[in-house]
Amino acid sequence: MQTATTMIYQILSNEEKLKGIEFFTNSIPEDSQKLEKLPVSRIVELQGDYGNYASNEPNTIRFDVQVDVWLKNQRDVEQYYYLFDSILRKQSWVNTYSSVEEDSDLNNAKRIIKRYTGTFRLEL
Repeated sequence: MQTATTMIYQILSNEEKLKGIEFFTNSIPEDSQKLEKLPVSRIVELQGDYGNYASNEPNTIRFDVQVDVWLKNQRDVEQYYYLFDSILRKQSWVNTYSSVEEDSDLNNAKRIIKRYTGTFRLEL
């Protein structure tokens, strides 16, 4: 079974409509944290909880994942804001939080913040 960050990374990086975005897991390299490198995205697992126990063994795991996307302008925000939800929903990930803010550390570039939850049968 794959980690949550690997699952999300593979879904998003293989999506044709997102080919212009460079995806990273857990952290973004320093040389990619520049306005001219946008759009970039970071995928981070927030937590994983086991559940649905039988004979003291878990049968499922529920992951919470955050996807951050840094973009140059509001037009880009409009292009991607709902697209991430649509793509991930088809793969059993449910959006639980959405926000847009300006990142003062990156010349006020736009940052979409999305959180998703997915519950999957354990295959250990």
